[in-house]
Amino acid sequence: MYTKHVSSLMRSSLLGAFALMILACSCKSRDKDTDEREKFLEKERKVLIIGIDGCMPAGITAAKTPHLDTLMADGTYSLQARNTGTTISGPSWSAMLTGVWEEKHGVTDNSFTGSNYTKYPHFFKVIKDADSKYRTVSVSQWHPINDQIATMADVKVNSRDSSKDTKNKAIIELKKEDITAMFVHFDDVDHAGHGSGYSIENPKYLEAIETVDTAIGEIMTALKRRNNYINEDWIILVSTDHGGIGTGHGGDTDEERTIFMIVSGDKVPKVNLSKTTSDSLYTPLTVDLVPTALAHLCIPVQPEWGLEGTSLIKESCNY
Repeated sequence: MYTKHVSSLMRSSLLGAFALMILACSCKSRDKDTDEREKFLEKERKVLIIGIDGCMPAGITAAKTPHLDTLMADGTYSLQARNTGTTISGPSWSAMLTGVWEEKHGVTDNSFTGSNYTKYPHFFKVIKDADSKYRTVSVSQWHPINDQIATMADVKVNSRDSSKDTKNKAIIELKKEDITAMFVHFDDVDHAGHGSGYSIENPKYLEAIETVDTAIGEIMTALKRRNNYINEDWIILVSTDHGGIGTGHGGDTDEERTIFMIVSGDKVPKVNLSKTTSDSLYTPLTVDLVPTALAHLCIPVQPEWGLEGTSLIKESCNY
C-alpha cells in the first residue's frame, strides 16, 4: 500500500515536471517568435528614390541592365507607366516629387515660373512634418531639382555633370547613418537622347543607360554595406520623368509619355503591372511615387495635401 502510494506520488511528480518542461519550452518558443516579429517590426523604414532622366522603358529592355533587372525581379514594376503631364523635366520632376500634376504645382516648363511649392511641396517636407528627426538627402545631376524643388532637403548635393560623380556623391551620403529618405538624379541618359537620339537603335543612348545601371549597382552595394543595414527596411523606387522622340521631348507621343516605375524591397510583392492579365489592375503614373514612399514610411496621406497619385504598395502600419 505504502509502495503504491509512493509510486503514485512519484508518477504525479514526474508528469508535473514534464508538463512544466513542455510549458517552458513552449513559452520560450513563443518568446522567440515574438522577439523575431518585434525585431522585424522595429526595423527603421527608409526610402531611396533614383531618377534616370529621359530613360525610355524600351531602352532598359534593349540595354544590358542587370541591376535594374534585379530590382524589377524583387518587386513591383511597370514598363508601361505613364506621364500624363507635360513631358518636360521641370513639370515632370515636380509632379513626381510633389505627388500632384502641373495644374496644382504650377510648373509648366524649365523656367519654374508659377511654381506653387508652398501649397504643394516636395514630399521631403511631409516627411519632416511627420517627424523633425527624419533626415532627407537630395543628390542631383540636374541642378534645378535641388535649387527649385528640393529646397527644404536637409542635405542638397549638386553633382558635376557625370553619372560617375553623381554615384560617388550618393555613396558618400549613404555612408551616413541617419538617412530617412534619399533622392538621386542621373542626367546622362537624357544628354545622350538630346545629343544623338532617344532610340534603342542609338548605341550612345544604350551605353548611357548601361553606365547608369552600373552606377545603381554600386549604390545598392553601398546601401547594403551600411553599418546598421540589418536593422533597416529599405524600399527602392526607380523611375524617369519622360521618354523622347528624335532628339527631343515635350510632346504627346507614346514614346514621350511612356515611362517605367520600379518599386523594390523585402516586403514588396513581385508583380509586373505591365502584364495584360488580372495582375494588371492599375497603370502606374508619375504622381504615384510620393504616396508609395509615404506608405512605406507609415505616414498616412491627408486629404488636405491634395495628392493625386495612388500607392503601388500596401503597408500594414500601426498608425
